[in-house]
Amino acid sequence: MRYILVTHIPFALTPDGAYAVNELWGWDLKAHLDVFSNLHVFAPLDLYDQNKFPYTFPKGSIYFHPLPFLKNPIQFFIKLPKILHIFYRYIQEDDIVHSTGTPYPPLGIIANIFCLFKGCKKRIIVFDADFISDLELRINSEKRLIRRLFYFSIKKIYSLIFKFCIKTSPLTFVVGETLYERYKNYGNVVKIYASWVKEEDIVPSTYLKEKIEDISKRKEIRLCFAASLIPKKNPICAIEATKILKERGIPVTLHILGKGPMKRELKELVEKYDLSNCITFKDPVPYGKLFYDTLKKYDAILIPNLSGEQPRIIFDALANGVTVIGSNIKSFSVISNGVNGILCNPRDPRSFAHAVEKLYKDKKFLEKLIYAGIETVRENTIQSIHKKRMQIINNTFSKNERGI
Repeated sequence: MRYILVTHIPFALTPDGAYAVNELWGWDLKAHLDVFSNLHVFAPLDLYDQNKFPYTFPKGSIYFHPLPFLKNPIQFFIKLPKILHIFYRYIQEDDIVHSTGTPYPPLGIIANIFCLFKGCKKRIIVFDADFISDLELRINSEKRLIRRLFYFSIKKIYSLIFKFCIKTSPLTFVVGETLYERYKNYGNVVKIYASWVKEEDIVPSTYLKEKIEDISKRKEIRLCFAASLIPKKNPICAIEATKILKERGIPVTLHILGKGPMKRELKELVEKYDLSNCITFKDPVPYGKLFYDTLKKYDAILIPNLSGEQPRIIFDALANGVTVIGSNIKSFSVISNGVNGILCNPRDPRSFAHAVEKLYKDKKFLEKLIYAGIETVRENTIQSIHKKRMQIINNTFSKNERGI
C-alpha cells in the first residue's frame, strides 16, 4: 500500500539524481520511512542548493512527484489546473493520502478536497500551526479598520475550509491541546505532539551530572529566548522579566536568538531599561547539532508564546537539559507546572521573573525539572511519535474496511 504525503515543503534533485531536502524535513521523512516503506511525496520542485537542501535520499528509497514551485498567489491560481492534473494522474483511490493543512500554498488542502471527490477513502489531514489564532492576534493588534476587516474575512474563509476538511476526512491529526479543543467536535480528531528530537540526540546522564554541578557553582542563571522576533512569540515579555530580575538583584544573563521585525524595537527597549550588560542579541542558529550545542549552554529557556500552536522547541530544550519556562496556555499541555517545567502567564512578565528567581534560589528544584524533562522527551522522540501515528492510522483504516 502506498503512503502519499502532499506538502508545500520543496525538494530538489542533486546533480547525481538523488533527492535533497532541508535537514528538518529529512529527519521527518526518515521517521516516515521507518514505519511506511512505500512512501510517495508530492511537493514543489526547487533548484538544488547544497546549503538549502543538505539531507539526501537515494532514488528508490522515496518516490518524489514534483509539483510546480509557487512564488506568489498569482502563480498558484495559474498553475492550479496543472496541480490538479498531477493529483488526478498519480494518486490512486486505495492510497493512504496524508495532506498538510498549511494555509499557503494550500497544496495539502487542495489534495485533501480533490481526493474526497475522487473517492479516496483513506485520507488524513494534519494541522500543526494555529493559523486562526495567529489571525486573531493580527486582528486585535491592527488599528486600521479596513485591514481588520480583511484579516477577519480571511479568518472566516479558512475556518470554514479547515472545518470542512476535518468533517469530511476519516482521520485528522492536530498538534497540541489548543487545536484539539478547537476541532475535536468536527470529526475524528486525534491530538499528537510535534518533536524533531531523535533518540540519539538526548544528552547522556554523564553530561547532565556535569551540567548540574556547574549550575550549583555558578552565581548567575543563564537564560535564552530562541524564536522569531514577532508579536505572537512575545519577546518583550522576556526583556521585561529580565528587567524585574535585575531590580531584584538576581544575577542573570539573557541571550535573544532570533531575527524579525521587532528587533529594532527590542534593542531600544533594552537600552531604555539599561540592560545591555545582561541581554545580548544573537543571530538564529541553524537547526540541528549546532542549535543543540548552543541550547546546552543555558539553564532555562523562556517561551512566552501568545499563539496556540505547540512549539517544537519545548522538546529541543528538554532534550538538552534546559528547563522550559513557558506560557500557561493549552498548547503547552506536555509541560506540567512544577513537574517537568514551569508555566506562567504570558501577559505578566512578573510571573516569568518569579519562576527564574525560584530556579536561581532553589538549585535542587532546577535539577528535578531537568531530569523530569529528559524523561518527558524520551517519551516524545520523532521515532516514537511516528510509531504512535502509524498505530492510529492502521487502526482507523482497518476499522473502516471492516465497516466498524
